[in-house]
Amino acid sequence: MTSIKKLNEEHKFLNYPNVVGFSDKLRKKESEGVTLDVDSIKIYVQKKVPVRDLPEDAVIPKEINGIPTDIVEIGEVVALGTNPQREKIRPLVAGTSVGNRTITAGTIGWWFQKYGKTYLGSNAHVLSESPKNDPFTGVRDVIQPGRADGGLVPDDKIGIYEWHQKIYPLAGVTPGCPVTRGIEKLLNGIYSVAGRQSRFRAYTAGLNYHDFAIASVGSDEGGPGVPPDPLTTYHFDVIGLYDYAGLVFAGSDRYSFVCKAQYQVDAGYTPVDVNTTTVDIGDTLRKSGRTSGDTQEVVVDDSMSITVAYGGGAWKALVQDCIMLNHFVDGGDSGSSAWKLI
Repeated sequence: MTSIKKLNEEHKFLNYPNVVGFSDKLRKKESEGVTLDVDSIKIYVQKKVPVRDLPEDAVIPKEINGIPTDIVEIGEVVALGTNPQREKIRPLVAGTSVGNRTITAGTIGWWFQKYGKTYLGSNAHVLSESPKNDPFTGVRDVIQPGRADGGLVPDDKIGIYEWHQKIYPLAGVTPGCPVTRGIEKLLNGIYSVAGRQSRFRAYTAGLNYHDFAIASVGSDEGGPGVPPDPLTTYHFDVIGLYDYAGLVFAGSDRYSFVCKAQYQVDAGYTPVDVNTTTVDIGDTLRKSGRTSGDTQEVVVDDSMSITVAYGGGAWKALVQDCIMLNHFVDGGDSGSSAWKLI
């Protein structure tokens, strides 16, 4: 049996320009996408170069010890590094993986204060069990990193979900008010007795302007500590350099969407140690996210309404007065804070 390793020791395949590897066994030769019934020495190159452009001693022979060679271009080979933003990081840093233990993973956005207490802020669909639920309900454990990145309770618990801005689906939600539901039941009873096929259903109507939630962190909530000092994002410092524009919350393969900072402030939550800002078309925003890291893009619409699919497409909601940018986020970047250079 032919030993490719011995042939390599003799002919030193890797000394030829562009060669990055070779198969350890004889392989069937391929030509123009067709596999031939011919055994060959398969040699992998970073890039194929025409023979005419190579000096004679740099050309890989068509045969080695009577065995045909098969040159395959595979590009540059690099080690696949891990993404540190998806790892367990202490103290906590904005721009890293986080999530309610029931969801996959999102991104720590920034730190917010209300009534003198500091909270971790991100999207409602990141920190709460479901953004269409009423606030203060559901599973409360928040972990860093998020579950998709290996986070578990209790080892990775950093705190507890406290509140979120409820997001109302396009079809509305059935109200919890017993009076309203009693009226609904009464009217449907009357229609049933009357032989009518129609039925009444009450909905709670609501307008959506931002996808936002907060969590308490610290030893009292089962977490490791408080926000870092100085405050920063994973890739870049923001204090004194950037103003806070809002939170990334949705995207397509062409555009990304940010809910405006003013709506977090209107809800009573002030971003810590930074100023808020408005944006105009043509402005550039920058973010650090759990998935795509440090990216920036240009604002293409400074006030627009967008229908967003939630729950893996199970339901949709209309979110109004958003910022639209060219694509600069990917799945898992939800909750990233968006920054405008001062």
